[in-house]
Amino acid sequence: MAEQLIIERFTFPELEEMNTFIIASMPLGEAMIIDAGGFDERMVEFIGMRNLVIKYLLLTNTHNDNIAAFDSIIENCEDIIIYCGEKNEGPETKIPDEGDNIYLGNLKGTILKVPGNSPKGMVFYLAGHLFTGNCLYAGSIGDTTSEHNYKLLLKSLYQVMDIYESNTVIHPAQGPNSTLELERMFNRFLNEFKL
Repeated sequence: MAEQLIIERFTFPELEEMNTFIIASMPLGEAMIIDAGGFDERMVEFIGMRNLVIKYLLLTNTHNDNIAAFDSIIENCEDIIIYCGEKNEGPETKIPDEGDNIYLGNLKGTILKVPGNSPKGMVFYLAGHLFTGNCLYAGSIGDTTSEHNYKLLLKSLYQVMDIYESNTVIHPAQGPNSTLELERMFNRFLNEFKL
């Protein structure tokens, strides 16, 4: 049986519609949680029904709403390896370099640094899917605290978008999915300011 990527989004309305993702390589069942906005019985049930082994937790940034369920995930997922752009309190955190790879089964994912919204922000690409955290949303981009950070975020996003195909699906930490093609065409923030 061919290896297949499954993606499940869990939205937490009480946390400004935060999305937490479980992605897995099937039929092997190796899985990753992306962002820790929430962790509840829906996720526990999803993991159990598919016999998933959660190997990794990837935090695209450490904003409070992205790490609200960090402790719950750590308590419920044994031997989980944490990837984040900066040190976190608690278990050891791996701080990846630009272009580092993470494997789910034989599927190779890539971490890219995208500062601007968060100094150590990052995105994760795997098999035609780009998990953008708070950097890029459907029709918008992440908040910034200065003109410098705004330009830095846009520059970082342009660099990422130049790497991947237009049909790459983006999965942001808030709101619906989109594609790079739609964002190139209709995201006014990406189009009003070209570097």
